[in-house]
Amino acid sequence: MTGISNSSTYQPILLSHQTNLSTLISSSNIFYNIGSPISIPKNGIIKISIVGYVSSGTGYIGLNLIRGSLTYSATQSTTSLLNTYGYSGIQNNVSLLSSNIYAIFLIEIPVLANDSIQIVVTNNTANTSVFINDMVVILQ
Repeated sequence: MTGISNSSTYQPILLSHQTNLSTLISSSNIFYNIGSPISIPKNGIIKISIVGYVSSGTGYIGLNLIRGSLTYSATQSTTSLLNTYGYSGIQNNVSLLSSNIYAIFLIEIPVLANDSIQIVVTNNTANTSVFINDMVVILQ
């Protein structure tokens, strides 16, 4: 076949696998870091997969992308990057995380070498906890 490059040099990279994370949301609708920041070694697309839940209330998940001295936030406490049913895209006024349902968060983001990603979470109720059972970040 012609026109197909040798894909043997393509190797996805596991950037991060974090489990059993939790954060206390002491003030409602304020985003808190959860887990460790993730460093990006080269240009590409990262895929983030998260499974989690909240102790009560309605939880939201977002991220901060740090590029040099700038921080780009994808956070809003009334809009989640994903809803409880696992559909990607921004959904208005839909919970990502609820107390009795494990939610799945999936997103792909183009990144540059030396970027850093920090996952952040909040809840519309103070003094609740957000739990992430499993988070995997892969660079393509």
